[in-house]
Amino acid sequence: MNEMESHCQYVSDVVDDFRLHKTNSSKEINDLRLHNQNMRHEIDILQSSNAVLQENVTDLRSRNMRDNLVFVGIPENLQIPSETNSNTNFATCEQTLRKFLTEHLENDPTINQNICQRGPNPTGKTRTIIAKFEKYSDREIIRKAGIMLNQKRSGHYINEHFPPEMDERRRKLIPILRQFRNDPFVKAKCYLVRDQL
Repeated sequence: MNEMESHCQYVSDVVDDFRLHKTNSSKEINDLRLHNQNMRHEIDILQSSNAVLQENVTDLRSRNMRDNLVFVGIPENLQIPSETNSNTNFATCEQTLRKFLTEHLENDPTINQNICQRGPNPTGKTRTIIAKFEKYSDREIIRKAGIMLNQKRSGHYINEHFPPEMDERRRKLIPILRQFRNDPFVKAKCYLVRDQL
């Protein structure tokens, strides 16, 4: 009988330990769930603030690129006559751009650009030229003349310079813009300003 009682006491102690362990585990699981919910809330807050900061950085980058134009299709191996001797030298980026502007756009030579550089060349095609103009009005003269050049489909294009994020949003909006422009029932004119329709 003593043996039976001791065995029952042992089983009772094991069950009590199991219940205590289960209660402690339940508390820990509830604490972890609460911590997980708090972490998710904090992650959501951080993601939303990160999105706002990223949008602000994109906006600042686009404002910095406001005076820039991108010239596409201008050959890199353009040769110009040298002023000092009769040999021809390969043109610098700025000389190449000036020659292009005078030949294709009949540009006023007094328009100056501060910085002129070739863009990256990941695909092996002719690199683009990115030019930053001293005056916004000069940039607008070239951009408006470039609209006519773009319509000729000559292989030379002049575009505004935007950050990659904004370029991606513009690419998604262009088909919608074309759809509105081709719709005869839409009376309002549709424009794409930066990344907004």
